[in-house]
Amino acid sequence: GDVHERIAIIVDDLISTGGTLLRAGEACRKAGARQVHAAAAHGLFTGGPEILESPVFDQLVITDTVPPFRLPPELVSRRLTVLDSSAMVAAALKSEYG
Repeated sequence: GDVHERIAIIVDDLISTGGTLLRAGEACRKAGARQVHAAAAHGLFTGGPEILESPVFDQLVITDTVPPFRLPPELVSRRLTVLDSSAMVAAALKSEYG
């Protein structure tokens, strides 16, 4: 879609090396996006901290399903939002198993 002068939000199932997400973010910036945010259910970060060090993203959000233990803690606290998934999992279990 047209992201020129808009806020782009990229949603992915997981961040492994971060390469795909980084290329998508760069494409949004090149197309003129004012801001670029990314969200993923799982953050593996097997490629290291490159994606967090990049200025492409205004915000990166993941859930706590996989702790970002491969990344430096100070970089995580500065550049990554980690959402608690326990309420969502509990609600899903409750609706399935009563």
